[in-house]
Amino acid sequence: MHKKYYLIIGTLIFIGLMLIFFVIAPAANQIKKDKLLISAEKNNLKDLLALGQNITTNQKNLNYVEKNLEALGEPFLKKGEELKFITDLERIATENGIEQEILFNNDSGEAPGGAKIVPVEIRLNGGLHNTMNYINSLEKINYYININRIRINSSGTVNYTKKAGQQTAKDGKAEEVIVEEHILSVNISAITYWK
Repeated sequence: MHKKYYLIIGTLIFIGLMLIFFVIAPAANQIKKDKLLISAEKNNLKDLLALGQNITTNQKNLNYVEKNLEALGEPFLKKGEELKFITDLERIATENGIEQEILFNNDSGEAPGGAKIVPVEIRLNGGLHNTMNYINSLEKINYYININRIRINSSGTVNYTKKAGQQTAKDGKAEEVIVEEHILSVNISAITYWK
């Protein structure tokens, strides 16, 4: 009878080992492989989602640029409107009390990509404060003008009278002060873009 129990126990152990080696172990290996595949697919989906978001963002940016494309072309100087360009520069010089000479030839210059690159040279004479205001106004003008170089030389000084900011209590008049200002000779080399 003991042999029968040993035989039953041995058979159960053998069946258990067979189940472990032929059913459970392969299933566990398959589960590990599936887990790795799921992880890889999850990462691929994250990448695709990020790519989709980038495409959506890029599409929105493209739509915005297409809507404003005409505005981007406005700062190009227009061929045939050279007088308007010179008039705008003269207006800036007059507003800032600067003597100005403009040298450029719109018939020369390179033309890559449909825009013609024309060098321009602007010579100025005026006080330091006025010259700085002129350059600031030039940078704010609604044209593509790239300043390459600014050369500044002192041309001497000028004395003038200026009323002081405060009035005296006795007579209600502002005091006059003699101001010495340096006169600058400025040469601006720039590039303009024409279409």
